[in-house]
Amino acid sequence: SNDGLVSDALELQWFGKPGPRPMMDRGARSPAPLYTNGRLFIHGDRRLFGLDAYNGTILWAHEIPQLRRVNMPRDCSNLNVLGDDLWVAVTDRLWRLDAQTGAMLDTLEIPEALRPIDDPAWGFVHATPNSVIGTATTLHATYRGAEGEWYDKPGVEAEAVLGSAMFAVHPESGELLWSYTGSHIVHPTITVDAETIYFVED
Repeated sequence: SNDGLVSDALELQWFGKPGPRPMMDRGARSPAPLYTNGRLFIHGDRRLFGLDAYNGTILWAHEIPQLRRVNMPRDCSNLNVLGDDLWVAVTDRLWRLDAQTGAMLDTLEIPEALRPIDDPAWGFVHATPNSVIGTATTLHATYRGAEGEWYDKPGVEAEAVLGSAMFAVHPESGELLWSYTGSHIVHPTITVDAETIYFVED
Protein backbone atom coordinates (compact mmCIF):
# COMPACT_ATOMS: atom_id res chain seq x y z
CA SER A 1 0.00 0.00 0.00
CA ASN A 2 1.06 3.58 -0.63
CA ASP A 3 -1.02 4.80 2.31
CA GLY A 4 1.13 7.33 4.18
CA LEU A 5 -0.69 6.70 7.47
CA VAL A 6 0.33 3.04 7.62
CA SER A 7 3.70 2.36 9.24
CA ASP A 8 5.67 -0.34 11.03
CA ALA A 9 5.02 -4.06 10.73
CA LEU A 10 1.36 -5.07 10.59
CA GLU A 11 0.41 -8.12 12.65
CA LEU A 12 -2.74 -10.21 13.04
CA GLN A 13 -4.32 -9.23 16.37
CA TRP A 14 -6.86 -12.04 16.70
CA PHE A 15 -8.85 -14.55 14.69
CA GLY A 16 -12.23 -16.01 15.61
CA LYS A 17 -15.64 -14.82 16.68
CA PRO A 18 -18.01 -13.39 15.68
CA GLY A 19 -17.05 -15.16 12.44
CA PRO A 20 -18.91 -15.17 9.11
CA ARG A 21 -22.30 -16.64 10.06
CA PRO A 22 -23.88 -13.49 11.58
CA MET A 23 -22.47 -11.28 8.80
CA MET A 24 -23.92 -10.11 5.50
CA ASP A 25 -22.42 -11.66 2.40
CA ARG A 26 -19.65 -9.38 1.20
CA GLY A 27 -21.38 -8.99 -2.17
CA ALA A 28 -24.15 -6.92 -0.61
CA ARG A 29 -21.54 -4.36 0.52
CA SER A 30 -22.45 -3.65 4.15
CA PRO A 31 -20.87 -0.83 6.23
CA ALA A 32 -17.23 -1.19 7.27
CA PRO A 33 -16.33 -1.70 10.95
CA LEU A 34 -15.60 1.36 13.08
CA TYR A 35 -12.96 1.80 15.76
CA THR A 36 -12.49 4.03 18.79
CA ASN A 37 -10.69 3.80 22.13
CA GLY A 38 -9.71 0.15 21.76
CA ARG A 39 -13.15 -1.01 20.62
CA LEU A 40 -14.36 -2.29 17.26
CA PHE A 41 -17.97 -2.05 16.06
CA ILE A 42 -19.14 -4.51 13.43
CA HIS A 43 -22.36 -4.26 11.40
CA GLY A 44 -23.65 -7.79 10.87
CA ASP A 45 -26.83 -9.14 9.28
CA ARG A 46 -29.42 -7.30 11.33
CA ARG A 47 -26.95 -7.52 14.21
CA LEU A 48 -24.49 -5.14 15.79
CA PHE A 49 -21.37 -6.17 17.73
CA GLY A 50 -19.01 -4.32 20.05
CA LEU A 51 -15.60 -6.01 20.37
CA ASP A 52 -12.30 -5.50 22.13
CA ALA A 53 -10.13 -4.51 19.17
CA TYR A 54 -6.99 -6.11 20.61
CA ASN A 55 -8.16 -9.61 21.49
CA GLY A 56 -11.55 -9.97 19.76
CA THR A 57 -13.58 -10.41 22.96
CA ILE A 58 -17.24 -9.69 22.22
CA LEU A 59 -18.24 -6.98 24.68
CA TRP A 60 -21.89 -6.90 23.63
CA ALA A 61 -24.21 -7.77 20.75
CA HIS A 62 -27.68 -6.65 19.68
CA GLU A 63 -30.10 -8.26 17.25
CA ILE A 64 -31.95 -5.44 15.46
CA PRO A 65 -34.36 -6.63 12.73
CA GLN A 66 -34.53 -3.18 11.08
CA LEU A 67 -30.78 -2.55 11.12
CA ARG A 68 -29.72 -3.93 7.73
CA ARG A 69 -28.13 -1.47 5.31
CA VAL A 70 -26.01 -2.40 2.32
CA ASN A 71 -25.03 -0.90 -1.08
CA MET A 72 -22.17 1.13 0.41
CA PRO A 73 -20.67 2.11 -2.98
CA ARG A 74 -23.79 4.24 -3.50
CA ASP A 75 -25.28 4.84 -0.07
CA CYS A 76 -23.84 5.77 3.34
CA SER A 77 -23.25 3.87 6.55
CA ASN A 78 -25.82 4.06 9.33
CA LEU A 79 -23.09 4.00 12.00
CA ASN A 80 -20.91 6.72 13.47
CA VAL A 81 -18.77 6.77 16.60
CA LEU A 82 -17.44 9.64 18.67
CA GLY A 83 -15.55 9.02 21.90
CA ASP A 84 -17.60 6.60 23.98
CA ASP A 85 -20.82 7.11 22.01
CA LEU A 86 -21.91 4.88 19.14
CA TRP A 87 -24.63 6.38 16.94
CA VAL A 88 -26.82 3.96 14.97
CA ALA A 89 -29.56 4.96 12.52
CA VAL A 90 -32.46 2.49 12.76
CA THR A 91 -35.46 3.35 10.56
CA ASP A 92 -36.53 6.89 11.56
CA ARG A 93 -34.57 7.04 14.84
CA LEU A 94 -30.94 7.57 15.75
CA TRP A 95 -29.83 5.41 18.67
CA ARG A 96 -27.08 6.50 21.01
CA LEU A 97 -25.35 3.49 22.55
CA ASP A 98 -22.66 3.24 25.19
CA ALA A 99 -19.62 2.01 23.27
CA GLN A 100 -18.37 -0.21 26.11
CA THR A 101 -21.62 -1.86 27.20
CA GLY A 102 -23.96 -1.39 24.25
CA ALA A 103 -26.58 0.10 26.58
CA MET A 104 -29.12 2.44 25.04
CA LEU A 105 -28.43 5.98 26.26
CA ASP A 106 -30.87 7.99 24.16
CA THR A 107 -32.69 8.25 20.84
CA LEU A 108 -33.07 11.20 18.47
CA GLU A 109 -35.78 11.71 15.87
CA ILE A 110 -35.83 13.38 12.49
CA PRO A 111 -37.17 16.92 13.05
CA GLU A 112 -40.91 16.90 12.43
CA ALA A 113 -40.86 19.58 9.72
CA LEU A 114 -38.29 17.60 7.70
CA ARG A 115 -39.80 14.12 7.98
CA PRO A 116 -40.85 12.62 4.64
CA ILE A 117 -44.56 11.83 4.60
CA ASP A 118 -43.97 8.29 3.32
CA ASP A 119 -41.93 5.91 5.52
CA PRO A 120 -39.44 8.38 7.05
CA ALA A 121 -35.91 7.11 7.67
CA TRP A 122 -32.68 8.55 9.06
CA GLY A 123 -30.05 8.38 6.29
CA PHE A 124 -26.60 9.91 6.79
CA VAL A 125 -25.23 10.29 10.34
CA HIS A 126 -22.20 12.21 11.58
CA ALA A 127 -21.59 13.15 15.22
CA THR A 128 -19.55 16.09 16.50
CA PRO A 129 -19.13 17.20 20.12
CA ASN A 130 -21.87 19.83 19.72
CA SER A 131 -24.22 18.44 17.08
CA VAL A 132 -25.39 15.39 15.19
CA ILE A 133 -25.74 15.85 11.44
CA GLY A 134 -28.24 13.74 9.54
CA THR A 135 -30.34 13.47 6.43
CA ALA A 136 -34.00 12.63 6.05
CA THR A 137 -34.83 9.93 3.52
CA THR A 138 -37.37 7.12 3.17
CA LEU A 139 -37.19 3.43 4.02
CA HIS A 140 -37.75 2.35 0.43
CA ALA A 141 -34.64 4.36 -0.55
CA THR A 142 -32.40 1.93 1.35
CA TYR A 143 -31.38 -1.22 -0.49
CA ARG A 144 -31.30 -4.17 1.91
CA GLY A 145 -30.18 -7.11 -0.23
CA ALA A 146 -32.65 -9.43 1.51
CA GLU A 147 -31.28 -12.56 -0.12
CA GLY A 148 -27.62 -11.60 0.22
CA GLU A 149 -27.38 -11.08 -3.51
CA TRP A 150 -24.41 -9.40 -5.14
CA TYR A 151 -25.14 -5.71 -5.59
CA ASP A 152 -23.15 -4.01 -8.29
CA LYS A 153 -25.50 -2.68 -10.92
CA PRO A 154 -27.34 0.52 -11.82
CA GLY A 155 -31.08 0.83 -11.54
CA VAL A 156 -33.89 2.01 -9.36
CA GLU A 157 -32.31 0.84 -6.08
CA ALA A 158 -29.06 2.68 -6.76
CA GLU A 159 -30.83 5.85 -7.81
CA ALA A 160 -33.00 6.04 -4.71
CA VAL A 161 -30.28 6.44 -2.06
CA LEU A 162 -30.81 10.17 -1.67
CA GLY A 163 -31.67 12.55 1.14
CA SER A 164 -34.53 15.03 0.93
CA ALA A 165 -33.11 17.31 3.64
CA MET A 166 -30.00 17.77 5.77
CA PHE A 167 -30.08 18.94 9.37
CA ALA A 168 -28.17 19.20 12.62
CA VAL A 169 -29.64 18.54 16.05
CA HIS A 170 -28.23 18.94 19.55
CA PRO A 171 -26.90 15.55 20.74
CA GLU A 172 -28.51 15.85 24.18
CA SER A 173 -31.79 17.71 23.66
CA GLY A 174 -32.53 16.87 20.02
CA GLU A 175 -33.14 20.58 19.38
CA LEU A 176 -32.96 21.48 15.68
CA LEU A 177 -29.87 23.67 15.17
CA TRP A 178 -30.13 24.19 11.41
CA SER A 179 -31.58 22.58 8.31
CA TYR A 180 -31.13 22.59 4.55
CA THR A 181 -33.65 21.57 1.91
CA GLY A 182 -32.94 21.71 -1.78
CA SER A 183 -33.05 18.99 -4.37
CA HIS A 184 -31.84 15.44 -3.70
CA ILE A 185 -28.71 15.08 -1.55
CA VAL A 186 -26.41 12.29 -2.76
CA HIS A 187 -25.37 10.44 0.40
CA PRO A 188 -21.89 9.12 -0.54
CA THR A 189 -20.76 12.61 -1.53
CA ILE A 190 -21.30 14.17 1.91
CA THR A 191 -17.99 15.36 3.37
CA VAL A 192 -17.74 17.17 6.71
CA ASP A 193 -14.80 19.22 7.94
CA ALA A 194 -14.45 21.55 10.90
CA GLU A 195 -16.56 24.37 9.47
CA THR A 196 -18.05 23.28 6.15
CA ILE A 197 -20.17 20.47 4.71
CA TYR A 198 -19.72 19.56 1.05
CA PHE A 199 -22.11 17.41 -0.97
CA VAL A 200 -23.60 16.91 -4.41
CA GLU A 201 -27.29 17.25 -5.11
CA ASP A 202 -29.13 16.46 -8.29
